[in-house]
Amino acid sequence: MKTIFKVIVAAAALLIAGQNASAQLGIHAGYSRPDYVLHLTDFLENQRINSNGMYAGVDYDINIVGGLSVQPGLFWSFEYAERNLLQVLKVSLNDHRLTLPVHLKYSFDVAESVKIYAFGGPKLSMGLVSQAGLGLGLDLFDAKVKYDLYSGKLNVNSSQVTEKIEDLLDYQFEKGVAMNRFDVQLGVGLGIQLMDHFELKAGYDWGMLNLVRVNLTQSDSYKKDFFYVGVGYRFSTNILAQPLNISRIG
Repeated sequence: MKTIFKVIVAAAALLIAGQNASAQLGIHAGYSRPDYVLHLTDFLENQRINSNGMYAGVDYDINIVGGLSVQPGLFWSFEYAERNLLQVLKVSLNDHRLTLPVHLKYSFDVAESVKIYAFGGPKLSMGLVSQAGLGLGLDLFDAKVKYDLYSGKLNVNSSQVTEKIEDLLDYQFEKGVAMNRFDVQLGVGLGIQLMDHFELKAGYDWGMLNLVRVNLTQSDSYKKDFFYVGVGYRFSTNILAQPLNISRIG
C-alpha cells in the first residue's frame, strides 16, 4: 500500500513539474459527510455511522486538450462522528487525514463566463490522527476511554478496566492497532465555474479498502465513503511559475 502511495505522489509531482502556461492553481474548502460502514464480528454488525467534517486544500488544473484537463491536488480533512449505543454507551470518533486526488476533468461553456464540468478519478488518503472515544455510564461505574486507532495509544480513566481493554484490543486487532492509515477511493463529481475564477462543486467518493486490522476473522470490515460540497477560487495564471523580477528586489 505504501508503494502505491509513493507512486501516485511521484506521478502528481511530475505533472506539476511539467506544468505549462495553462496550468491554474486553485484553492478549495468545504463541508464533507463521511459515511462509516462497520461490520465487526461479535461487536458491531452492519453499522452505518454518518459524521460531519470539513476539508481544505489546493490543486492544479493542467489542460491536456480542449476542455480536458488533469487535476492533482493535496487536501487536509477533519471528521467527527458520535453515536449512542445501548443507552449507556457513547461512542465518538474524530479523524485527521491528508488526501491526494488525481482527477480527470472535462468542462464546457454553457453561457458567457459560465462553465459546467464533470470530474472523476482516484484519491489516495493517509490518516494522520484518528481518536476514538468510549464513554460507559452506569450508576455504580463510570469509564471513559480514548484510543488512537492508528498508533494504538490507549488512555483510560479507570484502572479497573484498563488491562481488560488492552487485552481485548490486542486480541481483536494486530498489535493493538485497529486501523490502517492508507486508503484508496474512487470518486466522481460535478461543478460550475463562474467568471473563470469562482467554483462550486460536489462529489462522492467510495472507499475501496478494508481499513480494519483484525486477528479473528476476514469477515470484519471497515470502509469509508464521502459526500462533499465546497467552494473554490481558480487563479487565472500559474502564479507559482511566474518568473522572478530581480530588478524589483531591494
